[in-house]
Amino acid sequence: CGAHVYQRFHRTRIGKGYALEFLLQNIYGDYGKEYFDGFFVFDADNLLAENYITEMNRVFSDGFRIVTSYRNSKNYGDNWISAGYALWFLRESKYLNQARMTLGTSCAVSGTGFLMSSDILQECGGWKFYLLTEDIEFTVHNVVNGERIGYCRDAVLYDEQPVKFSQSCRQRLRWARGYLQVLRKYGLRLFRGIFRKKGFACFDMIMAIMPAFLLSSLGLAANLVLGTAGLIQGRGIGILAIELVKSFFSSYLFLFGLGLIPLITEWKKIYTKKIRKILSAFTFPIFMITYIPITIAAMFRKVGWKPIEHKAAVTLEQVKGAPAVIKLGADHLVAEGGTRNGTDDISGR
Repeated sequence: CGAHVYQRFHRTRIGKGYALEFLLQNIYGDYGKEYFDGFFVFDADNLLAENYITEMNRVFSDGFRIVTSYRNSKNYGDNWISAGYALWFLRESKYLNQARMTLGTSCAVSGTGFLMSSDILQECGGWKFYLLTEDIEFTVHNVVNGERIGYCRDAVLYDEQPVKFSQSCRQRLRWARGYLQVLRKYGLRLFRGIFRKKGFACFDMIMAIMPAFLLSSLGLAANLVLGTAGLIQGRGIGILAIELVKSFFSSYLFLFGLGLIPLITEWKKIYTKKIRKILSAFTFPIFMITYIPITIAAMFRKVGWKPIEHKAAVTLEQVKGAPAVIKLGADHLVAEGGTRNGTDDISGR
């Protein structure tokens, strides 16, 4: 069938939000605002389950003007970093969005794999969401305006996760800074919305945003203050070290449980070797703990948008078959007869 491709080159207005605005303006110019009922948003290298569009359309037809999907990973087993991301998104789909759908409150979109109606975009005046986490901004904007976002658990999307720690830090730094931006822009409206109709959705969004940077920062600050106070009062460094180790292990055990639950319930949907699945439960807490320094840095550093390198050019059959992958070089990988070529993903989260 082919595709219509719109190319955009801009040196200052950089980011996925600006790209989506440009895309929609061109679509409206070429086809008109009434031609399409809605729009899907994907990263270029996402893989979709065979029934993805049908299932999303089913929920869309039930009256939800924004619908998000089940976010799986196509490179869960690459290393502890990709597994950390993948396990977090599985938890987000199963235990946040599915729970929200069951309770009748609003779900949240997550960067890729969602459907939005033309009516929503026209009410927003087009795509007007340019913060570093434009997906969260889009979600919160609609929640404070009374929109209920739907979730389709039967529409499965396979996304590629970063495998390099440097890229992961850069991406999560942008996310953490983006949460701050969203809270600054919508925090007061969300707080006021708690005391109005559908207030739980506003409360839920505040709790989804704030822990990402505030709770971890407060926890670290509290440990530092208490540790310093202990030294001033004459408590030995050895005792202080023991307390810090105890604090670390209590956090580790909590995060271990947080990752273990979705690992068990979504076990059959994770396509990698059993040993890699098991190991991911133990490395997940480390992945999450690395958020703490990233979150602190996000409060003080100027953060911009940069692309994340993607290389996993595999088919859906290869993902489900968990093929052996042989590394050939910096830019080429082979997976059972297919090639994995190095490409840059220009989309965001």
